[in-house]
Amino acid sequence: MMIAFKIFRLFGLLTLIVASWCGKTYGRDLRLPSVLETFGGTGVAYSNSGAAISTGIGSVYANPALMVVKRQYVLGGSYNWPVTGRHFYIGGVVDSVTSKMAAGLQYTGFLSNFEKSWQEKDQDSPIRSRTTLSVGYALARLALGGSLNYTKGFQRDGLGWEKVQGTSFGFGLAAPLGKGLMLGASAQHLRNETTKALSPRVVRVGMAYQISLLALQLEYRKRSKLNFIEGFENPEGIYLDEDEHRLATEQLMIFGSSLKIYDMVQLIFSYGKNLTGQKRQILSGGAALSNHGASLSYQLSRPYLTSTQLHHVVQLTGSLKL
Repeated sequence: MMIAFKIFRLFGLLTLIVASWCGKTYGRDLRLPSVLETFGGTGVAYSNSGAAISTGIGSVYANPALMVVKRQYVLGGSYNWPVTGRHFYIGGVVDSVTSKMAAGLQYTGFLSNFEKSWQEKDQDSPIRSRTTLSVGYALARLALGGSLNYTKGFQRDGLGWEKVQGTSFGFGLAAPLGKGLMLGASAQHLRNETTKALSPRVVRVGMAYQISLLALQLEYRKRSKLNFIEGFENPEGIYLDEDEHRLATEQLMIFGSSLKIYDMVQLIFSYGKNLTGQKRQILSGGAALSNHGASLSYQLSRPYLTSTQLHHVVQLTGSLKL
């Protein structure tokens, strides 16, 4: 226990040192509405990574293959105060007990309307709602998963906005290698032609290692940029600095760690850095209190270190393990 705590504390300290050293302002940031990256569970504390480490109901979206890692019923919900965009909530359920195939459902919604939002439309979330239905199946040495996403929202139509809706697909795989090591990969929003402005394509490849009560994870995430927010040209026709926004994708490397204390308290730290193009960095963390299958967590993320704005999340989860 003491060794795990020392490793966790060292990793957290190194994360803060690196973030402080790298946390300089580089040109102009175009901040993505938080809901486009957030998927529930403990995902925000892990800087929205989840290819190889389970994030509870967040695995329904991030990597459905991880739903079969633990045989349990999970029900959870969270409320989000994002950096940009309207406040939103995420609710979900996972059943990996009833049959060999795990199933999960997740819904993301808002309490206020896009049309009546006080925020500037180009900084608000264009999503009205997002529903994800996923299944996962465990083979001998590999778990596979697939997901169907149904998204409703708005996209630019000249100087105005039009309503759109459509589906996209995703898949995931997870491979336990023994001795606490897990490899995972996933892709979301494939075949997203009708909702490309609402559902940026994401590919994740990650590795997680768990020893006793300590978990470490490393993930590479590649995401398609949204032209009307992050592209060469914004809605007003102003061309951006090509040196910073020349690439069509964002490529992040994310480091994360978590520590459980007496199976009641979980602490999470993570740090992410963009490898190319815009020099974006993320610093996140969270704490969860668990007792008799119920968990209450508070998560905090600074998705752009060039800004002091924070993304706050309160998450309540109930689980029943069999």
